[in-house]
Order: sequence, then structure tokens, then C-alpha cells
Amino acid sequence: MFYNNQFIGMRKIYFYKEAFTLKLNTVWLVSNARGRGFATESYRTIEDIAFNKLKVNKIMRVNVAQNKDSAKLAERTGFILDGISRCAVYMNDKFYDLMIWSKLHSDYLKEQK
Repeated sequence: MFYNNQFIGMRKIYFYKEAFTLKLNTVWLVSNARGRGFATESYRTIEDIAFNKLKVNKIMRVNVAQNKDSAKLAERTGFILDGISRCAVYMNDKFYDLMIWSKLHSDYLKEQK
């Protein structure tokens, strides 16, 4: 992602055409870009493209359960917690739970009203 011609972060996206599903995997912002709404804006842009152009039915995202800011962002952008996958990720010599979130096309349409 770029803002004012400066790199501010990145997002990984996977598109599963057969399942009409887009999976958002990672968002990473440089420290001076955090807290300025860029992550929220990137979600809104991706939702518009996914639901209106790609015609997906579902957008999924995951975050490590200990990442409270990421969980707040998911809730703030209208994602619904589908569940928690226990000890799903191994990083830095430790297992972490993953929170699995989704937003359906029908959820998106309700938000647009």
C-alpha cells in the first residue's frame, strides 16, 4: 500500500474462485502509518472490489487471538467471529490460537443501507 507516494504497508489476499471466497491473510503497516485509518480503508476498498466486481459471497480473515487491535478492527469493519482454532499457528517457539472471521455479501448489503 502506498500513501502520498510512500510505502506504508502491505496486505496478502487469496481469491478462491470456485468457492466465491476472498481470504485476507495479512495486513502490515509501517509504524508511522498505524492508527491513521489505513487498515480500515483497505478493508472497505477490498470489500467494494470483492463484492461488487468479483462477485464473491464471502470474505474471510484471521488473526492471532492475542492481537487485540486486529480483533477490534475486524469487529469495527463488520466481520463476524466464526470461531477460534486452538493452537493453530506456531511462531517464536510458541503456539497461538487463531480467530476466524467472515463477512458475507448479505452482511455487506445491510451495511450499505
